[in-house]
Amino acid sequence: MGMLSLGVASGAAEEARLNAADIVIALPSTGGCEVEMRLEVETSTALAIDHRLRLDEGARLETFAVSGAQAGSTRTIGRTVSLPLSFAIPGRHPYTLRYRVIETEDSADRCPIWLPAAPTEGIRRAVRLLVTLPSDVRRLPGGFPAFEWATPAGGVVALNHLPAFVRVPRTAAGTPVSWRETVDVGRLLDAAAIFCIAASTTIWVARRRRAS
Repeated sequence: MGMLSLGVASGAAEEARLNAADIVIALPSTGGCEVEMRLEVETSTALAIDHRLRLDEGARLETFAVSGAQAGSTRTIGRTVSLPLSFAIPGRHPYTLRYRVIETEDSADRCPIWLPAAPTEGIRRAVRLLVTLPSDVRRLPGGFPAFEWATPAGGVVALNHLPAFVRVPRTAAGTPVSWRETVDVGRLLDAAAIFCIAASTTIWVARRRRAS
């Protein structure tokens, strides 16, 4: 009987593509996160797709579980955890990856995302991320990506690619915060950029009028 050969797709876009991703991220009041990733990849051959999780300094991967794919042995490359997942036949493959990460105080507002070495098509917003917060947590301004918060406890965003991490600044409800922590620096920078563009346009128009 012949043996099935599985190659490792570390960046072969022609062999594997990420069709969809539905990710639920539970953020506790303290640093860390619990993540459930429901993914679908499409492969043109039998292969193993590398999945990489970039951890922050001092953070650790506490647990993980895979269903719907054959998991190989993990290996650590610096602060990155590499996990090959094998698919024995070509076609579409739905699978689930669950894991828990413990963060340090310095990176308590971040949660890393396990990235498969399979790009999206880059057009459709086929990547959906949902972040949930417990009732005893207060969300602070800022964060990445730009979640839409229909309720204080849940934010959602649809993207055309998988981000390497999400960031949601937060603190325990009732904890005093400084005025700096209540300011969304990103929005301030956006507003400043828009103001500068508008001002420079106004000056340019005024100079053109005087010249004519």
